[in-house]
Amino acid sequence: TTQDIADLGGASSTQLISPDGNTNVTVIDGQATIQSTDGTFTTTINQTPSSVSIQTFDLGTGNTTQISLDQSNAKIESFLPVELIAPSVTKNGNEIATVNDIPTTDTTIVDGSTNPVDGNAVFNGLALKKNIADENIAVLTSASISTTSSSNTDLTEMNKTVLANTTYAIEGVIRVGCNNTGGVTLQLTIPSGSLFIHMHGFTTNGTNVSYTQISASGTLSGSFCRANSTVGKIYVSGTIEIGATGGDLVWGFASVVNTQTSTVYKSGTEIKITKI
Repeated sequence: TTQDIADLGGASSTQLISPDGNTNVTVIDGQATIQSTDGTFTTTINQTPSSVSIQTFDLGTGNTTQISLDQSNAKIESFLPVELIAPSVTKNGNEIATVNDIPTTDTTIVDGSTNPVDGNAVFNGLALKKNIADENIAVLTSASISTTSSSNTDLTEMNKTVLANTTYAIEGVIRVGCNNTGGVTLQLTIPSGSLFIHMHGFTTNGTNVSYTQISASGTLSGSFCRANSTVGKIYVSGTIEIGATGGDLVWGFASVVNTQTSTVYKSGTEIKITKI
């Protein structure tokens, strides 16, 4: 049965009624809406010159099924209703706490000194299970350093800040060279307290080894690489006990014989300083 219905703003409208009266179909400009008389589902058909889509909505379950056909592809999509339930908020159970219950931490990282702190210090500290501020590596960052003086020359790029009333372990190697037989001597200056640094390294060639120590702050000690060589190595290890005044650890070196050239090389020099 076909029945014309009112013109909707210029749109062509036709209503189709099945003989048994159980299904009504309304067609408005290429869109057909089919509704069961019992009100349980609705089917909508949309048609254009290049495509057609059929969508069925089940009023009982809320499920939607859509079939889309066009010149290039066809697909069937099914949409299920989603129910969002906010969980109750508890602190001691298994539910989600509110944002106000999440503790906050300070955003400023402090290492007890004026040294800049790595922006990843918190992450690195957790990953290593160690406070990053407790360990420092002293190296030459720019270039090797040479001197022709028998007076001390500071290796300022290797300076590291230490805290008052704190003990540190020292371990590493300083690579040195000399252009003659006088050799190279080292010193370590601390802001306060006491130290004992054991040193050993090559003397006149690659096999003879000298053993000595630094037991006084700011005092040149030892004589290493007493040959025209660039492969001298001085191994250092020991402890320092900083007193009531904190500050910088300052390594220094000199030529044993004035006017001879002694060098501390960037490559191969590294001292680890660890708070204990």
